[in-house]
Amino acid sequence: MVSDFNPDFSFEFCDVEEGPAQAAWEFSSALKEARKERENDKTTTIDHKIAQHLKSKEQRSRAFSKPSGKAAPGKGSSGRREAHSESGEESDESDDEVSDDEDAPLPESSEDDEEEQEGTSDDEEMEEEEAAQQDQRRRSHGEAGPAGGTRGAEFYAQTPDGTKFSAGAFSDLHLSRPLLKACAALGYTNPTPIQAACIPLALAGRDICGSAITGSGKTAAFALPLLERLLFRNRRIAATYALVLTPTRELAVQVHSMITNLAQFTDIRIALVVGGLSLQVQAATLRTSPEVVVATPGRLIDHLRNTQSVGLEDLQALVLDEADRLLQMGFSEEIKEVLRLTPRKRQTLLFSATMTEEVRDLVALSLQRPVRLAADAAGAAPRSLIQEVVRFKGAAAVAAKEGTLLALCARSFRSGRTIVFFSTKHSAHRAKILFGLAGLPPAAELHGNMTQAARLESLEKFRKGEAAFLLATDVAARGLDILGVDVVINYDPPPALSAYLHRIGRTARAGRAGRAVTFADDSTRSLLKDVVKKTGAKLLIRSVQPEIVAQWSSRIHSLARDIFRIDLAEREEMELRKAEMEAQKAENMVAYEAEISARPPRTWFQTVKEKVASIDRAREGELGETKEGKGDKKAKAAKKGKEREERKRKRGEAEAAAEQRSKRNKLVEETEGTAGKVRAAKSRESQLRQEGMTGQRAGRAAITAVAGVKTKKQKKKSHKKGPSMSEEGGEPKVPAKAQVYPGGGRSGKLKPAKGGLSKAQKNKVKRHGAGVKSFKSKARHKRR
Repeated sequence: MVSDFNPDFSFEFCDVEEGPAQAAWEFSSALKEARKERENDKTTTIDHKIAQHLKSKEQRSRAFSKPSGKAAPGKGSSGRREAHSESGEESDESDDEVSDDEDAPLPESSEDDEEEQEGTSDDEEMEEEEAAQQDQRRRSHGEAGPAGGTRGAEFYAQTPDGTKFSAGAFSDLHLSRPLLKACAALGYTNPTPIQAACIPLALAGRDICGSAITGSGKTAAFALPLLERLLFRNRRIAATYALVLTPTRELAVQVHSMITNLAQFTDIRIALVVGGLSLQVQAATLRTSPEVVVATPGRLIDHLRNTQSVGLEDLQALVLDEADRLLQMGFSEEIKEVLRLTPRKRQTLLFSATMTEEVRDLVALSLQRPVRLAADAAGAAPRSLIQEVVRFKGAAAVAAKEGTLLALCARSFRSGRTIVFFSTKHSAHRAKILFGLAGLPPAAELHGNMTQAARLESLEKFRKGEAAFLLATDVAARGLDILGVDVVINYDPPPALSAYLHRIGRTARAGRAGRAVTFADDSTRSLLKDVVKKTGAKLLIRSVQPEIVAQWSSRIHSLARDIFRIDLAEREEMELRKAEMEAQKAENMVAYEAEISARPPRTWFQTVKEKVASIDRAREGELGETKEGKGDKKAKAAKKGKEREERKRKRGEAEAAAEQRSKRNKLVEETEGTAGKVRAAKSRESQLRQEGMTGQRAGRAAITAVAGVKTKKQKKKSHKKGPSMSEEGGEPKVPAKAQVYPGGGRSGKLKPAKGGLSKAQKNKVKRHGAGVKSFKSKARHKRR
């Protein structure tokens, strides 16, 4: 099948025969480092708080029931019951202080209560599905798609002759024995299509632009050729040769663990550089020049500018993993900065689940004549995946969603591993408390309000099977590749089709069965249409009995007080922890004041305004992605409007910069004027000294002449005569140096001086501008 993404070569990942899944990734090395950072953290986990609350609640209930002996009818043993989970543990007993609704039994439903019906689509959806099938048939016959293939034919290189895109074993890919031994130890038997296609081209040094869904094995596809080339490096020179950039910390931890496992039988060192872990420990590791660095863009630039513990001048290979997510999360400027610091002659491997305009621009900027490879290029979900929809209508939809979620997780999805996606951190955390209070199997949460150590511990519990549910936000779980997921529940549906496919792609892998359940309301109608139209999937409608949902909703309402108490305990502990941190910070400032003040300030390659602007542009691009598929005219108009706004913004920035350069500082102008007057006064003073005037008197006379200081007598004369021509706005007076009074001072006749000052003028200057009659006697004047 030939797709619009790859005119030269394409294959579909869903057509791969069923086989053993590749080994899951581990978090052991990064988790140990994160736990070291958490040793000084005195806060308790939410599981501990829930357990303590249930324990105290049970003690209060027993203390209340002891004096009464036998319970009264309707309120004793007949009204209270003990619910046993499948593991045999007792659930929480009700508190008599709460209303009688809490004593209602936990809803129990069988599998027969939940009916699955095939979703009926109207005529419009049928027409859209037929149009999608026709478009797919047109592409399969090699016809030009709507995006056109002229740019791809010009920019991208042709696939080299003799290249094979299938391999029966890793030994057919010309890998060294240490890497083959590592693949066997990890359980890798047959290469996936993206691995069979990418490894030979990467070993040849070609730039690759690949499209692969999460879980298709793309990490090993770019890691194995990099490690193969590093086996033949010059060991006398310690340098960083390969850099892998990922959008999230968790994905970086997974990639680092994967590459470490593949290099376990070699002497190649791999470093992890992400936020949330110790900056000093990472700087010390980077100073040893590890051969491979796996990093997030922000922390890497922090090390490049501030710790200066790593250099990219010897870099030979750059990998941009999840490039579309990198751009959507606002890392476009950071990527450009990294590209600026890397050598121009390097190998670049770029992988992206979707091919947006921003990704195409990044490909044109970073890659040179790349080969395009596409796994699952059609963007379809795995065929073994069952996609279901739970519909909510009316104002009571919000209240019924939580009850429906607990009803499904309590019975239908109690066994196995399930990921539940939420849109906000608060919703994910509230679901964590509800799961604990309702007596459901253990659940782990994953969102931005957690520390890095807590997030890694949650992933480790879910990977090992210690937690049956992972309650995550889409931002925190982006790029995660967790094998063995049975069910994906979209509690809050994603806004775009690409995000939807990215979520459900975590289940039904390697031929396994999987299920995806989406909670849909009126706002998600366009998303469901895109799913049917562009992927050709059949959506089933799952219905849950309203009585079961009502019972669970009543149960959630009765737990409101418990949720409030746990939330209050969390806030109090957080405030206490914050106060302790501030006190510790103050102590450190006092104890190590000299050392802290001697540290150079941390810098960034952008100003605060530029950083905020880049984040806003990334959000606008992500918002524009949610409105895809509403017509080419609207998309083109939005694109033109965006370009117009961008030009307007750049023009405004240029004008502001020009205006800033044209403006001169007032203080500088005043300083320059004062400096000119000082120079004039000094020149005048030296001239008067040459004429015979003493130093102090010459200085005063020069300042008086330059600054225009008048004596009391001169002020009186000027007041009597009125304003001068210059004060009235007429022509300025002739300077005193060029004035001669042949007929006396009262004659008013002006004559330019030929030989400088006359004798009378010089005597007048010696008298500081005073006339001869101003002294009482000539004898006194002569004595002076």
